[in-house]
Amino acid sequence: MSQSTGPILTEIAKAAARGDLTSIQTLLANGELWDPLATVEAAKFGHLNVLEYALDNQLDLYPTTSLGAVMFGQVDVLTFLYNNRCFVHSQTANQCFYEYPIAPHNVECFRVCFKNGASFKKPYILNILETNKNIVDMDDPMFTTLLLDEDLSSFPNINKIVGIKRKQIKQQLAEVCYSVLPFLQEHWIPKEMVKDCIVPYL
Repeated sequence: MSQSTGPILTEIAKAAARGDLTSIQTLLANGELWDPLATVEAAKFGHLNVLEYALDNQLDLYPTTSLGAVMFGQVDVLTFLYNNRCFVHSQTANQCFYEYPIAPHNVECFRVCFKNGASFKKPYILNILETNKNIVDMDDPMFTTLLLDEDLSSFPNINKIVGIKRKQIKQQLAEVCYSVLPFLQEHWIPKEMVKDCIVPYL
């Protein structure tokens, strides 16, 4: 992956983008000031050594360091940052996932954020799940909020997966209902009442 083409970077930030910790240490020893933007560059390109060094030496991390990991699909970096309480701001994460739904490993990054309590707007969840057609894990907690949606017709991929999950739940409920039938019959509960209780779940 090539280095980013954004604002003009300091030598420390350039070294961080390469993962060149030795150069960073040399620059700091020679009086160069620490550049927090270096942590964004390190996060983008998966250089955990630079991030570990910054945290171990109590150097400032740029506010959007975690977002850099998200944009470039750096799952390990994002997990490391979360484990060290460097969180993704929900508003910027929402924007990022909406604008970069097909970034490499973005679904995995999304899951890491979701697991760690990031708050996402449902349209953004739908957008990234629909875009990534390879999602097959119906037990993923991201689907929990979608199972009760009445209309997913605009999202055919999600609709298909959620439809399968709904059928599974329906089958499980039906099995539970049938398992209590002997008890209901034994206690002479009217058939119509039994029907009213069970039919909605079949």
